[in-house]
Amino acid sequence: MYIGHLGHGTLTVADGGKLLPGGSGPPQEFAVGINHRAKGTLVVDGASTSVVFSDHQLNVGFEGAGTFTVSGGALVHVKDCALGWQTSSSASALVTGKAPTGTESRLFVARLRVGGTPKVSVLATLDVGDPGHVKVDESLEIFEKGIVRLIGAGSILIGSGLEGPGECVVGVGGTLLHNGKLIGKRVRHGGTILGKMAPSSEPRSLSRFASAEAANVALSSRAAQPLADTSSGAVIDAELSMEVTATTIIEIAGPANSQQPALRVTGPVTLGGKLALQFLDGFAPAKGQKFRLFDFQSTITGQFAQVEVAGLARFQYELTRDAAGVYTLTALSDGVATSPPRLRVERAGLELIITWAETAIGYTLQSTSDLGSGNWQPRPATSNQARIPITDPAQFFRLIKP
Repeated sequence: MYIGHLGHGTLTVADGGKLLPGGSGPPQEFAVGINHRAKGTLVVDGASTSVVFSDHQLNVGFEGAGTFTVSGGALVHVKDCALGWQTSSSASALVTGKAPTGTESRLFVARLRVGGTPKVSVLATLDVGDPGHVKVDESLEIFEKGIVRLIGAGSILIGSGLEGPGECVVGVGGTLLHNGKLIGKRVRHGGTILGKMAPSSEPRSLSRFASAEAANVALSSRAAQPLADTSSGAVIDAELSMEVTATTIIEIAGPANSQQPALRVTGPVTLGGKLALQFLDGFAPAKGQKFRLFDFQSTITGQFAQVEVAGLARFQYELTRDAAGVYTLTALSDGVATSPPRLRVERAGLELIITWAETAIGYTLQSTSDLGSGNWQPRPATSNQARIPITDPAQFFRLIKP
């Protein structure tokens, strides 16, 4: 279903109306604001009003501008929801209000993405309240230009747990992948929060992921572009409370921008749970290198119960906090990388460009058409990059170090 395909389109579901997928075919895309310069609006309003596409993805702002509103106690249930996709797009969503019976407006999703993709930065906003509720079963991703605001009694639950008015709860089984801005009263963290260190210089353009399979790779990839404003970055403009079940992951895949913390929190912070520092793509810090992990700008209580370092061997480090609430990781020795590099793929015209991290030295790219044959052949590559014509037969690729 397309709303605002070539021009301006609006779909309103109201007064107890219900919108359901038709037919018995495979799940199809549900998109608002398709082509460049197109505008689409989806409004779902009123008690007992619902849009249930539980096996479909809802894209708001694919190449054009998309607006999405859930109000008056209505319900929208989709499998995945992406606010913003291509660089030309913009997206805004509002979940607000309640029915006369007291039922809040609700958005139920498995995965929610705000602000594009890891490689494509898109201006997108999600406002929740007052009241309004968003339930995310698995993960909420907020990218560089994405903003999520909890207004008044608005609430977000990621994973399982209970949330109160004005709260975002990262519960057991839930993941918050954060590189944008989350504004609210309180964030209760008992699941997983993943932040990324911004690189000190802009790497090559990497993949744009359009399929669900590729998106799984994107979740673990490094931040592909430095933020335009190095004083910002991942921001929680709220109180942050880490529970004993919390895991806070910081991914480090290259020398860090010293002015760019992985996470900045403006409200009071209660530390707890595990801090996991994951060095990726064969990167190993040199003695003396520093990484600014957190910038906590209000009161700090508690401490991490455990600090875990992965992707390095024989690495000594120091984790310090200054009077301003900045947490810095300092390498006291040269690290030895144990993490393998990862391949990334993007299409450019009639070619596929395969790249891997510049820190991965001495690797050879190989390909095969049959995984069971064991017949892997080297592929020519320059500066950790290979170009493959899209007319070539289907191939599997790997990196190997002689």
